[in-house]
Amino acid sequence: SFSNAQTSSSLNLAIDECITQEPNIKEAADFFGRVFFAGGEEMPTELKELVTETWISRYGPTVGKGGRFPGSIFISKDSDQNINGVVVADICLLDMNNKEILPKDDCESLITSKISKFGPKQRREFKGLSLPDLLANLMQESPWKNVETGEDIEFVLAPVLANLAVSSSARGKGIARALCAEVESWSKNWLEKHLDNIQDIAEDSAEASKNVLGEVWLVAEPSNTPAISLYESMGYTERWINEQGSELRLISDEVITETATHRAMSKPIM
Repeated sequence: SFSNAQTSSSLNLAIDECITQEPNIKEAADFFGRVFFAGGEEMPTELKELVTETWISRYGPTVGKGGRFPGSIFISKDSDQNINGVVVADICLLDMNNKEILPKDDCESLITSKISKFGPKQRREFKGLSLPDLLANLMQESPWKNVETGEDIEFVLAPVLANLAVSSSARGKGIARALCAEVESWSKNWLEKHLDNIQDIAEDSAEASKNVLGEVWLVAEPSNTPAISLYESMGYTERWINEQGSELRLISDEVITETATHRAMSKPIM
């Protein structure tokens, strides 16, 4: 389970509304699924189970507390203590060459799989390293390869804003903007702990140890005009378009995976 909820005191929301950190993960997952997939209605059992399992896998105790990649969930509640907004903050791997932000559980398994290929002595040496230093060592000792081209994959770390959802009845109150601000604040706190690893984007640092981006990243579908407008108004700009992304869809109560265009955006915060 998550730690006790902490109420933020730095937000200027509508009266009787507040944001809390690290809520009940099943409640947060259920709210996100209903808003994002089912128009605020109850989800079909198959979809509800899929969303809940995905959130627990990515953000639950095993990864969220025991894993290497930190993250946090923020929710807002109305005066009746009903959730009306949610967002996730994550640290993830970015593959800049292939225009991909890896999901948190994929990041974890990628690192774990790589470490397992080393001997006991090296694994012990890796154990005490910070995440940026661990990544730098792994890429230096045994870089990941693109299976098609054979070229090295240069991963970088960055904070990621994901799974932003606000109920239709609560929109227009500044909740989405406040949730995004919480992610940025959380991200800045993490980045400040790893200043020595942050790339100077202007200088395009090529040092292996400079493998952290001082930016918050996110992915949105270009057709989601309200979300794009919100992000642009907060200072996010387009970094790439990936036409081979994928999204879950709910069509006639059936869950399917479709190819979707993803627009990656980022905002410098350091």
